[in-house]
Amino acid sequence: MPAVKKLYQESGLNSKPDYFFGHSCQVIAVLLGRMKSIFAVPLINKIHEGVVFTNRDNKTLLDKMIEMLMSLDIRIPYYFVADAYYASGRIVSTGNHLISRAKVNAVAYML
Repeated sequence: MPAVKKLYQESGLNSKPDYFFGHSCQVIAVLLGRMKSIFAVPLINKIHEGVVFTNRDNKTLLDKMIEMLMSLDIRIPYYFVADAYYASGRIVSTGNHLISRAKVNAVAYML
């Protein structure tokens, strides 16, 4: 399969391997519905870190997620729910709310 990469998997279980082969995929979706029936509707989806066309691209997955968010041009405030990897000041500086688990090295500041 093209564009497969060796990826790290952090797990507390000993039965899972530390590394596996797969795709690095990012999806942004909006939650819709009512309390009894809520579902996610994907807005944008991209596979990253697969086939390399140039070695000049130094963008991280965080950079690519911010580009995806900005490309949607959402003009109303929203909540961004993400993994701890995306818990970054750069995501918060987009002017919206972030719901995430804090990283181990997180530092809080009072504005």
